Amino acid sequence: MNHQPDVVFPKPHPLRKELANELHARPSVPLKPPAVVLRVALATDETTSHDDRKFVEDLCHRFNAATPALNSRWHAARLGDVFLRWERHTELSTLTLHWATEKDHERFASKCPPGWPANWLEGAPGSLLSAVHMEIVGGPAPTREVLAEQFGEDLAVIGSPSAKFFAATTFRLDEDGYCPVAVWSDETHADELGRKLQKLLEIETYRMAALLSFPAAINAREAVSQIEADIGEVMSELVDTTETTDDAHLLARVSELSAKAEAMQSRTSYRFAAGRAYHRLVKERLGSFDTASADEPREAMQTYSVFLARRLEPAMRTCDAVEERLHALVKRIARATNLLATRVDVRIGEQNAEVLKSLNQRTEAQLKLQETVEGLSVFAISYYAVGLLSYLAKAAYQFGLPVKPEILTAAAVPLVMGLLWFGLNQLKARFGKHLS
Repeated sequence: MNHQPDVVFPKPHPLRKELANELHARPSVPLKPPAVVLRVALATDETTSHDDRKFVEDLCHRFNAATPALNSRWHAARLGDVFLRWERHTELSTLTLHWATEKDHERFASKCPPGWPANWLEGAPGSLLSAVHMEIVGGPAPTREVLAEQFGEDLAVIGSPSAKFFAATTFRLDEDGYCPVAVWSDETHADELGRKLQKLLEIETYRMAALLSFPAAINAREAVSQIEADIGEVMSELVDTTETTDDAHLLARVSELSAKAEAMQSRTSYRFAAGRAYHRLVKERLGSFDTASADEPREAMQTYSVFLARRLEPAMRTCDAVEERLHALVKRIARATNLLATRVDVRIGEQNAEVLKSLNQRTEAQLKLQETVEGLSVFAISYYAVGLLSYLAKAAYQFGLPVKPEILTAAAVPLVMGLLWFGLNQLKARFGKHLS
């Protein structure tokens, strides 16, 4: 029988189911001691980010188990006696395996899942970033002396030997490349033990992922120091200004340093941001353990939090310091660019002012020359105009008019010159009015 909904919803958002299922994407796996847990974290990039699903598919095919969905980011399956859990993160892919063991088996003896070949990781995509070998046994933890004899003095623990949950590790890699973690638990709830073990695994995985930013910070620190020295030389040249200072050369140097700093910031910004995010996850997981065991008695043992505060925190502070220096360097270069550009603009303005001054002087000279030419042109035009009038006067005298041509021509000279001068001045005034 088909289910008839009581309420008819509007068209659902295309991501509604994906967002609703995200809260259930990575549930913890219930566990009971004794058991072994292996966690392998593989660093992937754009070329290998989807090959991990194919690798998990091949593992599932070997045991006739269900394979991951096409676009899934996690998958869980039982492969024989082993429970496999695969998760894809932004730049990591993790494989977590656990299986039950005998109560009296030798600790940290076998790191290969029962019934699996020793080379089961052959062909896995990406590069190995983290590998954890965790063994969980029931009952209380041994004394501090026994732990020190088994693991060494440089030991980090969570909980106390008298608590229901106790974990110990040195964070050192064994001869097989695993980080061994020993867990003792009297936890009666398998779900609670599974959640605690998942947090322990995430602490190691995210710790290694956070430290990926440390080599980037070390490499960037040397380059930042060199660029700081170069921009310091440029600023010194800006202060010691001389007439021979090549501003164009300085501007080219500043532009080159700006390009280097911006490129370095672009290369490291994601790595530093990811390192901070992973570091926050590590502190959150540690905080949950500290809160849970705050009221429990503790022996004088080094805790996870103390160990990582002495080892992980300095590395992350180095990354933060280099990132701050890089941000400050970019701003410093921007200020130098503005100062140099302003100085270049001022010098260009001064040169333009000199050019305009020279043009004004040249224009004044041309104007005076033009006025001189205008005066000569008045005389030339008057000469030809009076000559024409003299012909008219002679013709009139021949027709019998009582006017001597010489007198009429002489009288016309000042009149013609005055009219021409007045007309030219009126024409200049009219052009000047239009130009203004």
